Amino acid sequence: LVIERREQELIARSDLVVTTSRPLYEAKSRLHPEVHLVQHGVDHEHLSRGLRESLPCPEELVRLPRPILGFVGMIGEWVDLDLVAGLARCRPEASIVMVGPELVARGPCAGLPNVHFLGARDHRLLPAWLRHFDVGLIPFRHVPLTYNANPIKLYEYLAAGLPVVSTALPAVEPVEDAVWLAKDVAEWAVCCGRAARRNEPLARRGRSERMRAESWSP
Repeated sequence: LVIERREQELIARSDLVVTTSRPLYEAKSRLHPEVHLVQHGVDHEHLSRGLRESLPCPEELVRLPRPILGFVGMIGEWVDLDLVAGLARCRPEASIVMVGPELVARGPCAGLPNVHFLGARDHRLLPAWLRHFDVGLIPFRHVPLTYNANPIKLYEYLAAGLPVVSTALPAVEPVEDAVWLAKDVAEWAVCCGRAARRNEPLARRGRSERMRAESWSP
């Protein structure tokens, strides 16, 4: 309540309010006459390097069984590790790779042989990681933070050409041959299988091209 009150006070004193997702835009538009929606962009030039077949595979991925279902980002309380663990059990032949700083305990994922927590990596090397993933994952919990989020990793995955499987969030819409939305572990397992089968070079180039219009570059 204190944070909400402070936010309202800040909005009231502002000349212009910028929001990054549709739910935030709709909520804040009731509080101020000058609210604008500016969604995230992506460094397309950098991330589209993930289309290059010549990019070397990161050493940590070389010996992992495929398909590789990968997540990149901070692993916080908004990441549904129960879902990740359930997916790992449903798809024991797959490798689930979690790249990013761990802000919470691994919980149900601890000890699962096909879930690999690899820690933070330099963003400059991200194209090589995404090049050698088969599917990009957005396994977020349904909480206010994610309801109002516009996950930039969606843009990053697609700019690199990856097919994406995500929790059904307001800012993430299903896109044919690019984004699959799943509600529970069973659907996640099915969608990851479908997405992995659409990871061929032509499909990857098409996804990346869709993100060109979202580039930071003019």
